[in-house]
Amino acid sequence: MKPNPISDFRSLIDNIPLKFQQSIYNWGFILLGLLAERIFTALALITFAKRVSPVEYGQYISSYSLVSFLIVIPGFGLDAWLLVRGKNNQSITKSMWRHSLSLRMKLLAGWFIVMLVIINFLPKETFPPAIIIISSLGLIFDSLLLLAFAAFRNLNQHGKITIYQSVSSGALLLFVYFVDLGNYETLYFACARTGLSIIFAILLYSSRSNDLRQNIDSISHKSILKEAQPFMFAELASVVYVRADLTIISLVLGAGASGIYGPAINILQLTFLLPRALFYLLVPILSRTYEKSIQTFLFRNIIQMIGQFSIGIVFSMILLFFSPAIINLVYDPSYITSSSILLLLSPIPLLRSLNFSLGATLATSDNQKNRTIVQVSTAIFNVIGNLLIVRRFGVAGVAVMYTLSELVLYLGYTITSLIWIKNIQK
Repeated sequence: MKPNPISDFRSLIDNIPLKFQQSIYNWGFILLGLLAERIFTALALITFAKRVSPVEYGQYISSYSLVSFLIVIPGFGLDAWLLVRGKNNQSITKSMWRHSLSLRMKLLAGWFIVMLVIINFLPKETFPPAIIIISSLGLIFDSLLLLAFAAFRNLNQHGKITIYQSVSSGALLLFVYFVDLGNYETLYFACARTGLSIIFAILLYSSRSNDLRQNIDSISHKSILKEAQPFMFAELASVVYVRADLTIISLVLGAGASGIYGPAINILQLTFLLPRALFYLLVPILSRTYEKSIQTFLFRNIIQMIGQFSIGIVFSMILLFFSPAIINLVYDPSYITSSSILLLLSPIPLLRSLNFSLGATLATSDNQKNRTIVQVSTAIFNVIGNLLIVRRFGVAGVAVMYTLSELVLYLGYTITSLIWIKNIQK
């Protein structure tokens, strides 16, 4: 009898315990959604970059990066708070979602008013006001979507997130690829991205309106703000050392330098997909495991760290040896300078994977406050370092500082984790 690979694979899956099968399926859904969103968005940005000059591309990514950095403030870490604190109980999770949504909408409204004031003080040649305003509106609706996604993850509804991520990012790619944007490419691209964010946020919330009527527990906005505060500082710190570099380059060196640094960052962010998918899958699982058994919690963290290390080392090696080839393949020759920047960033996939692993451990073991201290310290190190070196060493110096910041974060997480393990063993 000839071997049947499909039958053998199904037999192998059937022999895996049901709860592990579910974890595998969930991780697959999370990964598929992240891959679709990041790849389709990256392809849309690459297509857009090929149609405009590096300076125009630099203007767009400078504006978008600044807005996505600042929107973390009204977001207030509510996504992470809901992901970690939400229970594997539909009624409670939906109630928490309802209260956090009400709070976020108020914060976002105030933030948008502040943004209308800020644009008057930004250099218009680097941050066109129209792009800032349009991107702000789009990211407001993206913020509402992210809050919904956190609730869905707690309810193990990963497939729904994948559908929204795939369709919305795929629509952006199709729009850019098939629609001739004429002489106002940058403006129309920004409008298209924002328009799709608005449409899909409205579709999602209108379809789940019944869920938002759940009000099992009356949670005051004040108590949510108090609980979510460590998550807000952690998220803000994380965004600082991820996006502050591009913002500083834009403010100090201008849109042309951003057009060199941006393509390298776009490629780098694609290497975060696998470890980020693993992080999203494991945080709710580890949070529940910690409440039941410390030993099981530690064992699962060792396993996830091995997995994250394996993913990270592969991507770091790819960037180390193939950076020029990747830039040449993805972008046109006018962006070849970005390959040297991508090479300097090559250690980051490994460091970021390990930081995802340790970050999940700390966030789910009642160590969020200590994790936040490490993240804020790293963010301060990153910003001060970039401000000191950007004028003298330019874009290359900022890339090195990004790598050093990830290393500092890893060392901080490691020391914090070892201190916690030592304390629980006493």
